[in-house]
Amino acid sequence: MNGAWRTGIKDRFNWFSLINKRTVSALLLLSLWITAQTVSLRRRAITHADLPRELSRRLLPAEPADAVAIRFARMVSGLAVSGEERVHDGEFDHLIYFILQSRSFTSLPLIEPALSAAELVRSMNVAERRRYLEQNPDGRIPVASLPESVRARISEFVRRVADRRRTTEDERLGYFLNLTREAFSRQKGREAGSPDQLLRAQYFRAMRFLYLKEFESGSNDATGVARLYRQRAHSTDTRVEANYAVFNGLGSLRRKGHPMIERVLIVGPGHDIAPRTGLIDSVPPQSFQPFAVADALLSLGLSDRQSLRIDCVDINPRVVSYLRGLGSREVILTLFSGIEETPDSSLTRDYREYFLRLGSEIGNEEKPVYYSPSRLVKRLRVSRSIAGLINADRFNIVTERYDPSPGYDLVVATNILTYFRIEDELPLALANLAAMMSPGAALLHNELTLLESDLFTFVGLPVEQVRTLLIARNNANPFYDGVVIHRKK
Repeated sequence: MNGAWRTGIKDRFNWFSLINKRTVSALLLLSLWITAQTVSLRRRAITHADLPRELSRRLLPAEPADAVAIRFARMVSGLAVSGEERVHDGEFDHLIYFILQSRSFTSLPLIEPALSAAELVRSMNVAERRRYLEQNPDGRIPVASLPESVRARISEFVRRVADRRRTTEDERLGYFLNLTREAFSRQKGREAGSPDQLLRAQYFRAMRFLYLKEFESGSNDATGVARLYRQRAHSTDTRVEANYAVFNGLGSLRRKGHPMIERVLIVGPGHDIAPRTGLIDSVPPQSFQPFAVADALLSLGLSDRQSLRIDCVDINPRVVSYLRGLGSREVILTLFSGIEETPDSSLTRDYREYFLRLGSEIGNEEKPVYYSPSRLVKRLRVSRSIAGLINADRFNIVTERYDPSPGYDLVVATNILTYFRIEDELPLALANLAAMMSPGAALLHNELTLLESDLFTFVGLPVEQVRTLLIARNNANPFYDGVVIHRKK
């Protein structure tokens, strides 16, 4: 609560002192209630005492209570450190994808990351390939194996890193230049090297995961891909298609007569800075899931503008920085379908209708600056009153929770649960989510591979409904997403 507002209240109380004391007391109580609603949420680390008995038995051996508590605290501390490391590696994944695909610093031909990973691995002999894919967790191999096209693009980027005299108004390029300079500055003095060597090592690491995902596990092997994601760096990629699944899930809640939703938690809302493929330089980095969720809730009549509040939590500080203070600045989104239409692939009518309606409750459409003949595109100027409903906090959902519970009516966690290991991270994340939800609240996610897990039942979040959604028809590989709805007991 700012000082000017408090001064205004004080002046009004001076004036109201002319009225009877009962009226003044009522106004004072109202003021105190408003103040309580604006207090920041408090987070703390999860403790062993927070675990349901079934989860404790699964996670930890049977030991005396003090020993179990100490072991658990060490496990949580280790997971927190691991989470930070995955954020660090994820930022460099995005940097490598940016170097391969961006037009902002070079005119060299673009490189599709997955194809680059294939070129890299297929250039190795059998022993090198085995060491790279199976035996080397860092994914490093001799520098001589670097494809020439990649070497040229890295060199161009390094020249921009070294030239501090040249400034840039490009938000994305500026972020990655600073990221590289800071990383090299921290590395310097501990080990020999150069920005060029730093980026080559990061390229080898990022390509290892990409090759395993696209060419070893197989894109149709959902279980195999899920296993890989539990080891990979944290990504902030975000696509409109995931919000189509959320919209359909919320539609199901409405048809079942779900009560009005006031408090919403979005876990891992994402920030589109340099996706694995299809980087669009002309669109600045943006996050659109919080706006899409607000639009869906309002258009479906599940929320109203006066009472809706959306909290976003993410372990990545870049995501949180974008989402904080949205109500004080102009927010313009360029929404586009992540799937391109081709002669062999077409978006479904239902998805197309969803995209055309998207944003109608939260802002005004403008003429897009970016245009693509193969994508649906729209530009949306978001209402400041809507942007002001969104808050953000840096938060590790595996190791932390808000206490006391905010009592969320809805939790949205798309494309995030798959990052968590089933043996430790996922149980803790679900326990934290359940503790912050009100009875009868809904959890929506799109990880169909987790349906057989009994962890949701252990934390009191049984499955209520599952839907599979066709988004694009393709002769070879149709594109589906899904939504799973859990209801807290």
